[in-house]
Amino acid sequence: MAQRMVKCVKLQKELPGLDEPPWIGELGQRIYDHVSQDAWKLWLDHLRMLINEYRLVPSTKEAQDFIAQQMEQFFFGKALSIRRITSRPSESPGSRWLCVGPNPRAVLRQANLLSTAQDGGAQGALALCVDS
Repeated sequence: MAQRMVKCVKLQKELPGLDEPPWIGELGQRIYDHVSQDAWKLWLDHLRMLINEYRLVPSTKEAQDFIAQQMEQFFFGKALSIRRITSRPSESPGSRWLCVGPNPRAVLRQANLLSTAQDGGAQGALALCVDS
């Protein structure tokens, strides 16, 4: 049987598609129709990071909703640039900062975006810059 090919939205090339929808509902069908096996492997690595970073319990409804939202963003949303904070980020118009980690206030403090915080350090923290 010939392998099903898709024009992958993530990798922007014609690649082997998934064998079946990986998620329930319309989102699962969109992923099946437009995401390659290679891009799905990238998602699984990203999902592993999300589960560890946010300490998700995938069997809960809340975690499943969060995972679905992140999956939608990963494959079909606006691209995010991930920057390690070493200094104050530029104040470019249309940019919003989302801090990820166990202590987001410490990330903001390290970036000099929050001046009055009694938080621990922000070593290894990441900030996501969403450019509009």
